[in-house]
Amino acid sequence: MGARNPLREALQAGRFCYVVELVASRISREAQLLEIATQLGQIPGVVAGSVTSYAGGAPGHDPLRVGVAARARGLIPNIHMTCVSKDRRELRGLLEFLL
Repeated sequence: MGARNPLREALQAGRFCYVVELVASRISREAQLLEIATQLGQIPGVVAGSVTSYAGGAPGHDPLRVGVAARARGLIPNIHMTCVSKDRRELRGLLEFLL
């Protein structure tokens, strides 16, 4: 079995939980996003953090990089990825990276 997944555990147990959103827009400093991820990962009941890609239609921080860093800080990432300007091969590569 893979790494511990608090979101899966909460859903399987029928336990109420929170999933928060980290907006990785270009107006946010990446260090600030990661500090927030660290703080959120310590709050009981917060089991995951969604990381947006192209929030508001504008490019921002790489959601994969932010997600990996958030996971290292205790917050399970739920990556929102866009399919804009990516072909099937690129999308497959992104999905394989996320596994």
